[in-house]
Amino acid sequence: MAVVLEYSGQWLTAVTDDPLLYSLYGGLLTGLGSGLIFRAQSTAGGFDIIARLLERSFGYAPGRSSLLLNGVVFLVAIVLYGPEKILYAILVSFIASRALDLVLSFGGGMNQIFIITADPERVTQDVMVTLKRGVTIVPATGGYTGATHAMLMCVMTRSEVPVLTAMVARIDPKAFVVVGEAVDVYGSGFSALTRPRHDAPTI
Repeated sequence: MAVVLEYSGQWLTAVTDDPLLYSLYGGLLTGLGSGLIFRAQSTAGGFDIIARLLERSFGYAPGRSSLLLNGVVFLVAIVLYGPEKILYAILVSFIASRALDLVLSFGGGMNQIFIITADPERVTQDVMVTLKRGVTIVPATGGYTGATHAMLMCVMTRSEVPVLTAMVARIDPKAFVVVGEAVDVYGSGFSALTRPRHDAPTI
């Protein structure tokens, strides 16, 4: 990214010279891009790694964490670049943080997942260790075959679902997985904003 920023200017024409406009739209595009990266369970490096760890460990919104971490840098940079440039930088960071959280929350609510697998113990263990999510095991009987199975039920964010489905496919390629929208989630282990608390229990 640093190389592209350094050398792309010679081929691009500035759309505007208004610092307010490019601060607003620059922050918006930065936040949207970071949000897509976070939704793919990745980071762009730097403070994004810390923001991702804070989200996984304590449920803090990545956008807010990034804004706070960047704020520390801005306090130091104000000595080198002066207050005016730093005020614009704070504006960019604020818009980016809001856009990032907007992308992560797009679609609303959480996802509820039902899994029927021949290896429920291993899937349960991986979900609890890797995703830090509780799992409820429900006895189920096939209507056609009459065979008994263990059905796993868990609730997680939309961005965690690809990780879960890949995990289940690796453990049991023949597993049956149903993913649905959870319109509202509250109670033990979940806050009013449907973000998991770090003390979420395993059911």
